[in-house]
Amino acid sequence: MLDTRILRHRRHRRGGGGGGELQIAALTTVESGSWTVPAGVSSLAEVLIVAGGGSGGLGRTAGGGGAGEVVHLTDLAVTSGGSIAYTVGGGGAAATGYSGNGDGIRGEAGGDTVFGATTAFGGGGGGAFEDTATGLAGGSGGGGGSTAGGYPKDGGASTASTGSGNAGGRGGTASYKASGGGGGGADAVGAVGGAGSSYDGGAGGAGLLFGPILSPAISKR
Repeated sequence: MLDTRILRHRRHRRGGGGGGELQIAALTTVESGSWTVPAGVSSLAEVLIVAGGGSGGLGRTAGGGGAGEVVHLTDLAVTSGGSIAYTVGGGGAAATGYSGNGDGIRGEAGGDTVFGATTAFGGGGGGAFEDTATGLAGGSGGGGGSTAGGYPKDGGASTASTGSGNAGGRGGTASYKASGGGGGGADAVGAVGGAGSSYDGGAGGAGLLFGPILSPAISKR
């Protein structure tokens, strides 16, 4: 069902003699549905479409999951009283079932989030170990792992096209085993895993901050 905030349309009074009311709607439940544009609204001042993040890998050198793509739209034209189809993507399912022997298990990709004609792609799952060490591509890519000989594998590439996303970090290098790379973030690539005797995992990529909404409209974020 819809988040209850979408039904209340939270209102924030703007100052000034000619000001109106800023209305904010949030769709946060993982589901598909249809959102009705309130009467009298012909454009959305700002729309944030954020996909689900990928899960981390499971194995000796597993990498972190990548962030979901972030799409930021402004002044989106809509039809008063019309409906907009949407899907809210969930986070990738946790990798499970690794026995500690052989290849690890890659993380799962996050779900895509769709609002009308715009899609934000889910983050890629993190790489694991040996043949599953390469991170998966996604809105932001999952971090890479390495092989038993300490040979690092790449993080997943970013598939973001409309919005923001970055690649996952490469796995670390060591004589036997190393650490996983960080998942990519909306504003930066994931860091490379630790090398040599350092088994520290790579840091995840940084996120983004968008400025406040200043014009009266309905905004999904």
